[in-house]
Amino acid sequence: MLDFILAHPEYAGLNVRWSMKIRTPEIQTASVISREILESQFEMTQNAITGLSESELSYLRGMERAPGVRMFREETLHFLKDFKLPDFEI
Repeated sequence: MLDFILAHPEYAGLNVRWSMKIRTPEIQTASVISREILESQFEMTQNAITGLSESELSYLRGMERAPGVRMFREETLHFLKDFKLPDFEI
């Protein structure tokens, strides 16, 4: 999806919102996971994702979806190199 968005600049500036859907209505997330633990996990994930290493980028550059057709465009790999998760709100 990222590769598509970067290839179509008309979508690049759109803000998106992610939400979590619990499909079992009798389970209340707040009764299973405290807000503090959820925030802690999000922060830990946010701090752990610091872009891709050169070896990871090299691996992705070598991936093909068909013989001779690269899976990812160079623009996508450049974006991922320094990618960080944005701030979050619960």
